Order: sequence, then C-alpha cells, then structure tokens
Amino acid sequence: MVNDIILVAQPAAEESLQQDIPENDIEPFVLDGGGEYEIRSIEDLLVLLNRLYAAEEKILWFRGQASYEWDLSPGFFRLNGNVSESTLLMKFKQSASQLIMGTPKESFDWMFLMQHYGLPTRLLDWSESPLVGLYFAVENTHRYGEDGALWIINPMKLNLLSRIQSENEE
Repeated sequence: MVNDIILVAQPAAEESLQQDIPENDIEPFVLDGGGEYEIRSIEDLLVLLNRLYAAEEKILWFRGQASYEWDLSPGFFRLNGNVSESTLLMKFKQSASQLIMGTPKESFDWMFLMQHYGLPTRLLDWSESPLVGLYFAVENTHRYGEDGALWIINPMKLNLLSRIQSENEE
C-alpha cells in the first residue's frame, strides 16, 4: 500500500523475510539476519525502535528512501555517464573556493563537501535519527507513487563484518 514505510533492518545476504508488525506487539528479532517490517504509523516505528534499543542495539543508523524498490546505491554509481570520480572531484575543487571557507586537506573531506552540495559521490547519507530517515522515506511519495523504505544498520556490526577495527576498540 502506498504511504506505508517498509523498514529494512540490516539487509541480509539472502532474501529477506517479509513480516507485518502485529498491533503494538513485535516479536523479538535479531538485526543480524535482516528482515523487512511494514510500518503503518509512527507508533509502529516507536514500538519497533523500543524493541531494537532494548535488544542492546545502542547505535543505529537510519536511511530513508522514497522508493522501496531502490537499492542502497550511492549517487555516483547511479550515474549513466562516463565521468570518473576523480574528474568530478577535480572540477568541484576548482569551483569550491566560492562555496567554502578554508581548504579540506584529505580527498575524503572533499567528498563529504561534494555530498553536502548535492554532487554524486560514493558516499551514502545516514542519520542517527530515525525521524530524519523517515522524512526522506515519505518526502516524495506523491512523486514516485510507491512505498518508501527506512533502512536501519548497526554500524558497529557492519564494521565487524568488514573487519574494520581501530586501535581503541577491543
């Protein structure tokens, strides 16, 4: 149904199981396995978030997308042209002096600025606020005529999967 939000909890490698959330009662689940849950109201979202945070998921990131059908794909990879990332970065650096104060030192810092100004990068925007993610999931439903999606990931578990560990972590 259009205007429902499909909440995707940390996508699994295999096909996810579609589940509806019962009225005000969510069966326990684990983010590791992934899953899809239909959210019909803010109350449904709050019930789900309470369950997630109670399950010791203390840090979660949220990303809203206007279409349930869209993959998690950065803007640069959705481009249909043959422009390279380094060309986009170089052109942005040439023009950025009018937009910014100071000069970033690292290429990654330049990419953050590019993303901020709406240029396609390999970065995906995530928020620690579920309401910010929800906003982007419903902002253009009239334009796309589809259900939106609210993606949730646990960045700590993602780092463990990718074997990223800083010297300060255990």
